[in-house]
Amino acid sequence: MENILFLDFETDTHGTFFCATYQISNVFEQVILNEQLRPLAEEKELRCLAPDVFIREMLALSESSTLAAYSEAEINIIRETLGVGNQNRIDVNYCNMNTAVKKHINAIPSRRQQFNALPPVVLGANAFQQRRMRRSLASVARMFPVRIPACYHQGQTAQRFKAALRGLEVNGGNYSRLTPTQKSKATKALNHNKFDVEVLPVMFEKIYMENPMHIEQSTGMFPI
Repeated sequence: MENILFLDFETDTHGTFFCATYQISNVFEQVILNEQLRPLAEEKELRCLAPDVFIREMLALSESSTLAAYSEAEINIIRETLGVGNQNRIDVNYCNMNTAVKKHINAIPSRRQQFNALPPVVLGANAFQQRRMRRSLASVARMFPVRIPACYHQGQTAQRFKAALRGLEVNGGNYSRLTPTQKSKATKALNHNKFDVEVLPVMFEKIYMENPMHIEQSTGMFPI
């Protein structure tokens, strides 16, 4: 899988960036994409880049590889960030891992039954939330040989980052003055994003080894 670039962004519903993680070959890196979180980046020894700068780095890496992410959210974020005025139009070979996972699960009736029998990924979620989360990354990850971290909670990542942002704002950007709870939330948010990328190669390899067509049929060229 040396030519596969796995990627996951953390943003909120308004398009505010927090961070991203990518993996290609033996390179695994998390990058802060919000200038107000620079003190967090310095504390964790991470790079802090503007979103468009980071995205151009990823596109440069993807010129000779396939970009893989869970759903089309990442490719849409890339398009929206670069904008319609992007002068250097390119085509990106993009694998929608959500599609590949669906094909993998549905390929064998007993596997589909096993997935359908799993409990809600978030206990206590209402019916609408359960339906929306049914095909989430954490939900389908239960069908693969991975361990979901105990601190992994869907729908809380943006709020955890925002708690850190509020603390940094109040304390003049001084990370050391954040409360233990704020520091914990920031760390958990970063670990959430890490897991979202760590699981992708595991899924990709298992699916590809069983049926390469499920990957090939979920991959196509996307203009940027």
